Amino acid sequence: MINLYHVNFLSPFRVGNQIGSVDYTDHFIHSDTLASAIIDTACTLYNDTTSLIEELKVSSIFYCLKRGRETIYTVPTPFKLPEMEQEGDVSALKKFKKRQLITLDELDQWLKGTLTPEAMRDELNLFTTDARISAVIDRQTGAATPYTRAAVYVNPDVKGYFLADIPEKTVPMLDASLNLLAHRGIGGDRSAGFGQIELVKQQTIPEVFRNKSGKQYFILSLYNPLENEVAMVNPECSYKLEKRSYWFKEGVLTDRYSFFREGSLFDFEPEGRDITLEKPSKKMIKGKPFYVGVSL
Repeated sequence: MINLYHVNFLSPFRVGNQIGSVDYTDHFIHSDTLASAIIDTACTLYNDTTSLIEELKVSSIFYCLKRGRETIYTVPTPFKLPEMEQEGDVSALKKFKKRQLITLDELDQWLKGTLTPEAMRDELNLFTTDARISAVIDRQTGAATPYTRAAVYVNPDVKGYFLADIPEKTVPMLDASLNLLAHRGIGGDRSAGFGQIELVKQQTIPEVFRNKSGKQYFILSLYNPLENEVAMVNPECSYKLEKRSYWFKEGVLTDRYSFFREGSLFDFEPEGRDITLEKPSKKMIKGKPFYVGVSL
């Protein structure tokens, strides 16, 4: 069962990547971060969370905005450049490659090869990235050492959104977990005021997000493939890889794991797998993808 949630950002948020530096932040919240937060809150509320942990598939958190009565949803730009009417149109290709996110209407035209640079919307002006100055206080001397901490500032008329695919019987558990998550916040440095959110479940879901069949499959989350799926990736697929590491609560860093990034396209229906870690404590990293079917 597909569920859609809007995210109201009450403060800036910060999420890191493999660089591990506080003066860097990703521009949106990846699905593994969101799924880990959901699982953590579910384990706080329920003794048995097996069904939610095993069955949950979530997208990353992207952006949407209101234009009159219309809600415009954005998705990651596909890693497949649209076909150009004239070969060697470098300026047009540059405009396509600059866009990190496109609207659902643009996605449809992009994949059909009918989108032109002139038809593309102007930059959607969804967020800005800036740095706050913080300081570390030496407990012995009281001396302050300043440093910068990057964060994403979502514009006032913009919301985040994500999708969750889960059996209908488990939806109440998911909703209760998300209610607690909204109180806790998401991302890094929550104790410093980052990542404060409100979540609003939506009754109307665009049809494109419900579609699971097509000639190709468009990934809206990180995707950790099964071994046999790796061999199925061929030149007809368009993708990029993302390497991720994770902290245990004990302060131990995991190995790096490779995922296909959001915006990847495959000509087979992806199943994926989750990563279960036992040492030094139990940890689940969600790698089963949330995808939509598209026709080319």
